[in-house]
Amino acid sequence: MADARPAASPGAIGRFPVPAYLPARVRPVLPWTRHHVACVAVRYQATLADLWDEALTALLRAAVYYQPQDATTYSSDRYTKPLPDEQSFRYYAKIAVNRACWRYCLRGRRVRLVGLEESPVETAPSAEDEAIAREAAHRVLVLRQHAALADARGDDDTTSRLRAAASAADRVARRARRKSPASERSA
Repeated sequence: MADARPAASPGAIGRFPVPAYLPARVRPVLPWTRHHVACVAVRYQATLADLWDEALTALLRAAVYYQPQDATTYSSDRYTKPLPDEQSFRYYAKIAVNRACWRYCLRGRRVRLVGLEESPVETAPSAEDEAIAREAAHRVLVLRQHAALADARGDDDTTSRLRAAASAADRVARRARRKSPASERSA
């Protein structure tokens, strides 16, 4: 990344130079683009200059490749007639800028590949741990069913005790599922 400056606040309009070669059709979309780029830069800690360059490139590409809607072949479930050309281009350009910012932010978040020798070996839980987890989950189900029956009878004391027991059994079931492998427990 060429610009090492920190991300700017959304009000930093002076850092958005607009080149003279940008078509006039793009100019009405620039205020929204400035705001969008500033918000994305703050949210993803991206450099403002690089993100602005990506947005300008997307706007230029949108201006070059935009084709107005043909009124004879137009079909939509929202509108009865095609949108005016300016409004239609505005939607097209906003989508292009949004996608360009998204691609730029994703580019820096690639997954780092790790060799197998560098990562710890994950083992499957033992059969005993799985059995404990299954039994605890079944116990939770039965206790909740009994609590519902006690609640239907109007026995508040039994209901609260059964719900507390179901909660405790649920914690045991979750703990048994997360248990570390046997090789790490002895260390």
